[in-house]
Amino acid sequence: QADRVHLGVLLRTLSTSAANRPAGVRLVPFVSREVVMEQLPHTERAGMSRRLYRELIRHALLRGADGFYVFNPVGRGSPQRQQIMLEGFEMVEDVRAVYDQMLAFRPFLDAGEPMTLSWPEPGTAGVVWSGLRLEDECLVRAITLSEQAERVKLSPWPGMSVELEAPPEGATYRLSRDGSVTPLPME
Repeated sequence: QADRVHLGVLLRTLSTSAANRPAGVRLVPFVSREVVMEQLPHTERAGMSRRLYRELIRHALLRGADGFYVFNPVGRGSPQRQQIMLEGFEMVEDVRAVYDQMLAFRPFLDAGEPMTLSWPEPGTAGVVWSGLRLEDECLVRAITLSEQAERVKLSPWPGMSVELEAPPEGATYRLSRDGSVTPLPME
């Protein structure tokens, strides 16, 4: 449930920023697996799994993110400072690993137009998909936040409809205007 809430909130924030940014302004969202509330008497932490955090990074890139702000500030007096710093380095590694995967699709990252900026309500199950469209091709990622694979129907171009499988582990597809759908290997 925490994974779904965190993902929903971060996708909502990212998508709202992407929808409202002026032309020419880069989108560099703050992304974090962890939420640290140091103002409380006992430092409390909540966050998302590394698997879903990597999924968030993929979806952010497929919604037009140009880069990421990753580190959490950690107060000197925090009793969990060392653990939080280690997790910060893990988050950087997660972003780097996903970026490396996505660079295989550099033309989409450089010139693709986001296909959707909708998001799930925080805490709900169901399908989340994101994609970038070039003139004749799309790169789409779909995942379900449910336990069983689901299908999602989308319209990559006017007059064209495609149905894709959205498994719990996520799936990436390359769509062509000629109607072909190619599943792509991606962690």
